[in-house]
Amino acid sequence: MPAMNSHYADAKHHMTEQACNYYGERALGGFGLLITEFLCVSEEGLAYPMQAAIYDDEFIPSFSRLTGRVHENGGRIFAQLQHSGRMQGKGSTDKMAFVASSKFSPNFCERSESFSPISFTLAVHELTEAEVKEVVKKFVAAAVRAQKAGFDGVEVHGAHGYLLAQFLSRGVNKRVDRYGGSVSNRARIVCEIVEGIKEACGKAFPVCVRTSGDEG
Repeated sequence: MPAMNSHYADAKHHMTEQACNYYGERALGGFGLLITEFLCVSEEGLAYPMQAAIYDDEFIPSFSRLTGRVHENGGRIFAQLQHSGRMQGKGSTDKMAFVASSKFSPNFCERSESFSPISFTLAVHELTEAEVKEVVKKFVAAAVRAQKAGFDGVEVHGAHGYLLAQFLSRGVNKRVDRYGGSVSNRARIVCEIVEGIKEACGKAFPVCVRTSGDEG
């Protein structure tokens, strides 16, 4: 089962008992591998105020309950690791949004409670090379937490216009350093994240990457 938002996290970004039930029932129903909804690796990367997060050790206990339920019901589960970048949700945090490149910053959209699009402009900060390294560390640290919580692997979210997709995109990434330009440079941050996770969690710990086939 691919990642889909359950909307069962609480206001403090923890997975609830309802989330455990949601994933547990799907394992019981026969899914061999479940991938969670997107789990934010850093506070400024939140996509909306009630998003589940994995940027602190305080989140490990609720994830342990969730993975335990899935395993009891015969399934396996990966944690999807995500950072919204310039798609930070309105009202999610008071921290400035990070972007791959500030030279491409159109209006941003957030959905209201009625799910009709609302346009607004978001203040953004283009990551320096040193700050890119810190983002890589945050993804790796999140993977370590996922492993401690009993997840069977992780999926790195590089799709849907979020931060890593912003680096991968030739249309969005206008950087002129080692993280921009060629395909290899634009993919460098993702490769460093995968390599870092493998080093921290072990070669046998599965890691996959989700990308967009078409940016639309």
